[in-house]
Amino acid sequence: MFEDLQVDQKTVKRWLTILENLYLVFSVAPYAKNIPRGLVKMRKYYFFDCGQVEGDEGSKLENLVALSILREIDFLRDTQGRKLSLHYVRDKEGATLYR
Repeated sequence: MFEDLQVDQKTVKRWLTILENLYLVFSVAPYAKNIPRGLVKMRKYYFFDCGQVEGDEGSKLENLVALSILREIDFLRDTQGRKLSLHYVRDKEGATLYR
């Protein structure tokens, strides 16, 4: 993202932290157990408001699915005290999978 914006990486990270603190976006961390490091480096960011997503239908659907899973995880944490978290994995071809 910082390369596309031609801005320092630290600046973009600071912007994303601000957006997370304002509850405009949420991040999904990579799942790292037994996965080569090169496939799991970066967090993925999604909007809480799916109407803010621009791009193809696949991007919109991915945001909607991630948000739905996050809401279910939050519900189970709040109502049942379960210790759950949302992560993603990229396979060798670069496709994103969620755990």
